[in-house]
Amino acid sequence: MGLFQTTQEQIEHQQWVADTVIDMLYPIDPYTIVAGGAPRDWYLGKPATDVDVFFHSAVDSITQIEEMLKRVGLTLLHCSRGDCIPAWYKLNPNLIAVYDTEIEGVKVQIMQMRKSTFSSVVPEFPLSISKVWYRYGKIVPCTSFAISVQRKIIVKTSTIYDSRHPYLQKILAKFPDYKYYDGWEAASSLLLHE
Repeated sequence: MGLFQTTQEQIEHQQWVADTVIDMLYPIDPYTIVAGGAPRDWYLGKPATDVDVFFHSAVDSITQIEEMLKRVGLTLLHCSRGDCIPAWYKLNPNLIAVYDTEIEGVKVQIMQMRKSTFSSVVPEFPLSISKVWYRYGKIVPCTSFAISVQRKIIVKTSTIYDSRHPYLQKILAKFPDYKYYDGWEAASSLLLHE
C-alpha cells in the first residue's frame, strides 16, 4: 500500500488524481470523464491499477492535441495511436489515441475520443461490468453494471469484441466468481428464473 494507511486512503488519492486530470482537461473538454476499470474497482472498494480518463476534442491533429495537453500541464510519457494502440482498446472505433502519464504515483491513461464522451465511452464498453463512470467524487453505475454486481454476472454488450478477445479475457480473469454470458438474451434465462 506504500504511503497509504488504508485501502480507502489509496482510493481517495486515486480519485483526487482523477479529479485533478478532469480539471486540467476542462478547457479542452468540459465533459471529460473517468470510466471503466477505475470507477468499477472503486465502487467495489478496491484501488485501481490505473485511471482511464476520456476526453473529446474537435481538433483532429495529434500534434495539436499533444500541444494542448502539454499546455494544460500534463507531462506525456508515451502516445499510442493507430496500430500502436494497446490490444485491449484497439477495436473501439471511437478511440483516436492513448496518452500515458503518471501523476502523484498514479498511472493515468488519457483517451482521446472521436465523439462526445457521454455517447462514445460507456455505451460502447463491451462488458456490463465496465459500464460505470466517475466525475468529482461521484461514481455513476449504469443499470447493466448494477445488475452485474448484484447478480455476479458479466454480460457481453457489444458484438465488436469476440469472446476470446484479450480484453474480455483480461476482465473475466479479474472476476472468477462471476458467471459470463455472451449477451443479454443468454443472461435473461438466469434473470427470469430467479
